[in-house]
Amino acid sequence: MTFAQDLNRFRKRTLAKYEKVKRLSAFDLFSAVVMETPVDKGVLRNNWFAGIGQGSTETTDSSDPSGQGTISRINNVLRGTDVFRDVFLTNNLPYAPVVEFGDYPDPPKGGQGKTSGGFSLKAPEGMVRINAANWQQIVRRNARKVSRAR
Repeated sequence: MTFAQDLNRFRKRTLAKYEKVKRLSAFDLFSAVVMETPVDKGVLRNNWFAGIGQGSTETTDSSDPSGQGTISRINNVLRGTDVFRDVFLTNNLPYAPVVEFGDYPDPPKGGQGKTSGGFSLKAPEGMVRINAANWQQIVRRNARKVSRAR
């Protein structure tokens, strides 16, 4: 083999590993966000959609209280990514930002309920923010996993 061929082979292997780390890490983060999403009926949880190159504009009226169908749908989308395109996770329901950042009436309507201080009792620190804070750990864990695999 020539030096150029060796470099090309190294480049291909490195990009393949990067792609795998990216896909695994996005899946881990997106799955955690889905599972941290509070469930009343499961509609909010089922409205997480992955996109490649841009965020999804989709919504659905159906519910997925367990989150397993949503995670499977996200995984199917992530299989189509590569090293050069960004991946996105979106939830287009109008109340998703309220659950994430807390903007419920304080005190709750009727005096008590599923909120406190304007925040959901099930996700007082949000769904995205609490998991995005773990991004570096997620990537490191997956990079170690991929680097050990042959």
